[in-house]
Amino acid sequence: MLLSSSQDILQALCHSLERGEEVYLATVISTWGSSPRPPGAMMIWSRQSGVVGSVSGGCVEEDLIARLGNGKFDNHFPCEIPYGETNGDDQSLQLPCGGILRVLLEKPGSNDLTCWQAVLDLLSQRQGISRVVDTSIGQWQFETSPPHKLRYEDGCLNTYLGSTRKLLIVGANQISYYLANYAQSLDFDVSICDPGEALSSQWQADDFEFLQCYPDGLIEKRFADYNSAVVAVSHDPRLDDMAILEALPSNAFYVGVMGSLKTTEARLQRLRQLEMPEALLQKLKAPVGLSIGSKTPAEIAMSIAAHLVEQYAKDTP
Repeated sequence: MLLSSSQDILQALCHSLERGEEVYLATVISTWGSSPRPPGAMMIWSRQSGVVGSVSGGCVEEDLIARLGNGKFDNHFPCEIPYGETNGDDQSLQLPCGGILRVLLEKPGSNDLTCWQAVLDLLSQRQGISRVVDTSIGQWQFETSPPHKLRYEDGCLNTYLGSTRKLLIVGANQISYYLANYAQSLDFDVSICDPGEALSSQWQADDFEFLQCYPDGLIEKRFADYNSAVVAVSHDPRLDDMAILEALPSNAFYVGVMGSLKTTEARLQRLRQLEMPEALLQKLKAPVGLSIGSKTPAEIAMSIAAHLVEQYAKDTP
């Protein structure tokens, strides 16, 4: 089973449709308790290509595939399938974690391929997509939209495809490389900003957006909304302070900078001299990350990634 981004899953879906495979799309539409995957999580399955994505820790996938293989849902698409709810004496649908989730199962056809390819094209351009499904007739459409939580009401599913969270890392080094990888696995859309020309070719070979520039102007333009995080790890006060000055007055849910307690105190004094309001200084996460005794670049990056997740969960309704 492969945990993948929505773009990876839809790429695999298009490939299956291009090859004429029977392919099935499952989307988590609601959860309760300790459900292992959140609403909006997706997976696809075909006999030829197997599973891409995930809607649980494995138990739901196993049950879905077995029932699909037995023709359980033939001619009944789309359909809503509950897991973890009381269902008479049938214990096969209970989740080990004790949670409850509901899955919408669809069977995309070859006539949908053009629409799915259009969705992929927009996602590759970092455009957020809302997919709206009328489950009563099995028809759907899409439109570009800002990130939003999944909505499922009166048989209408409105789900967002693409990364809901954006992370700008200021400074390209070992810590930022580990952080970019961790954050991407957590479904952040990751960009790295550094004016150093020597670093450009190395970072552009990876799957992250590398921006060879200073952060001023960039944050206000692209990373100032409540789904954005800005983390400065360059160790260069000119670069890091520049990012902080622009990020703190924004709506970014997380603004952090790396440094020791002594470095942090000196930075705060500089910001006060520039008349940065105390209320905004309270927003600054410095030293950045959770206190987990991290020492190595990988451990420091892990502490930052964990703090990003914690802060987003606190601040997002």
